[in-house]
Amino acid sequence: MPAASDSPPVPAGARPRTVLYVEDNLANMITGIEQLVARRPDLRLLTAVDGTLGIQAAAHRSADGDPDGHHLPGISGVEALKVLRADRATAHIPSWPSVRNAMPRDIEKGLQAVFFRYLTKPIKIDEFMHTLDAALEFAEEQLCRRK
Repeated sequence: MPAASDSPPVPAGARPRTVLYVEDNLANMITGIEQLVARRPDLRLLTAVDGTLGIQAAAHRSADGDPDGHHLPGISGVEALKVLRADRATAHIPSWPSVRNAMPRDIEKGLQAVFFRYLTKPIKIDEFMHTLDAALEFAEEQLCRRK
């Protein structure tokens, strides 16, 4: 991840936002999501390599959106999201898995259980960016409701 000084300036009037990406496959992290998030100067990417570290990062940085791998070492994406939902400081964070082998039943189950959206790999750029925008808007609405 580039150093903060290497990041492009946030546009006037835009609030800097943080996206947490939990991914156990470093190649996916570096070549995919990092490049997509870099397109948005108002976003900063925070990464974690497993669900436990993702929970810790979200709790400390209060991410605005969390695309994660559904099957993560140590804790599943569903379990990680349940932990986030139980904490008032992180309950507003929308999460969506990006998985390679998702069966329709798995997608339906995930959406009913906890996930904001459910994306499949390979990631479709337009779908990811649309989901990211929707997640950021959702997170903002949830924060406003809490106040």
